[in-house]
Amino acid sequence: MPAILFVAYLVIRYRADLVNRRLVVLAFLIVVVHIVIVSGFAHWWGGHSFGPRFTTGTIPWLVLLTILGLGAMAKAQSHQPDRARLSRSITLSIGVALLAASVFTNARGALSADTLEWNSKPLNIDQHPERLWSWRYPQFLAGLIHPPLPTSVPILPYEARIDFGSEQAEQYLWFGWSGGEQTFRWTDGKEAAIIFSLKDPKPIVLRINMGAFLRAGRLESQTLLVNLNGKRIASTEIIDSQARVYSFALPEGILRQKNILTFELPDAESPESLNGETDRRELGLSVEWLQLSTDLSAPRT
Repeated sequence: MPAILFVAYLVIRYRADLVNRRLVVLAFLIVVVHIVIVSGFAHWWGGHSFGPRFTTGTIPWLVLLTILGLGAMAKAQSHQPDRARLSRSITLSIGVALLAASVFTNARGALSADTLEWNSKPLNIDQHPERLWSWRYPQFLAGLIHPPLPTSVPILPYEARIDFGSEQAEQYLWFGWSGGEQTFRWTDGKEAAIIFSLKDPKPIVLRINMGAFLRAGRLESQTLLVNLNGKRIASTEIIDSQARVYSFALPEGILRQKNILTFELPDAESPESLNGETDRRELGLSVEWLQLSTDLSAPRT
């Protein structure tokens, strides 16, 4: 937590005015030894969780260091009240800012389901614990920023049909997708993205078999905005829950060798919010398959 930086500053900056120094040393040693022991554990990251779950036992000692550090600051500044006023204001302002950052970080873990999904997307944390050290996509920002674009973008062959209920589709899914459900896959959130490479970019038609998440009297349609490489290429209203084929032209001038196809779904809602069900996913579209076709005569949506 960022607030720990403030605690360390207090103890170091006002070390000359600390009372019960042996207690300070004891607390410091316990925290350090605890971290060393946890670091030696083969499963040191704690699996699918949020925050440093294995260092919870250090909290009482960190609270003790905070109390002693604040006491030392008050004692030191009491000797020079005139000069200390500005210093105290600046110090406490920094401490409040770090505390606010700590509250924000932990609140994200408590309130956002995206931070839980972070453990398995885009890579499972149990197979890739190195993700914990990357600031490109920290856990507490999951849902607020997109995950990093994969270094390898798979080629999507023309006319090949990608079954979204299978594991084959996962290599093309960047973010905003739920797990496969036999013959289809739901979008999850207000935005979902597909990535693909082309050997020979040329005018093509995207054919996608999909239906919408709807609830009679509550949610009658889903607005779909389609973007290719950051440029809007289509918009439509999906009013059928049953899957049917929609076609969208992908212009040659926008296509690249590596492409990002984004679906914006401003009407996506969770079954929990509409009917009180237990499903918290923000559902928009149920996609069965996708295909890039060179047949430009196909009907366009």
